[in-house]
Amino acid sequence: EKKVQKIETDMDQLREFYRKTPEVTLMGQVAELKGQLADSERRIESLKAEKAEIHLAKEQFRSNVHRLARALRRERDKLASKKANNDCERQQLHLTYDP
Repeated sequence: EKKVQKIETDMDQLREFYRKTPEVTLMGQVAELKGQLADSERRIESLKAEKAEIHLAKEQFRSNVHRLARALRRERDKLASKKANNDCERQQLHLTYDP
């Protein structure tokens, strides 16, 4: 039993010694940095997707503004044409019924 306990103690010391070696410390740091890199890459992809959505919304807004501007121009042209026709008719009536 003492022999088993001695072997277990030796193994614990060996594990502790191994955990403190520079290689293990560096491997731990590498693993931590890889995790940070993965998080950063996910954030970048998320920001790219958000940017694409914003760009799409901007383009849709721009398209809607142009569509509304065309509709406004058409309505102005219709009103101007209607006004010109009314003025012409009014003048003809005036000439016809003016004593």
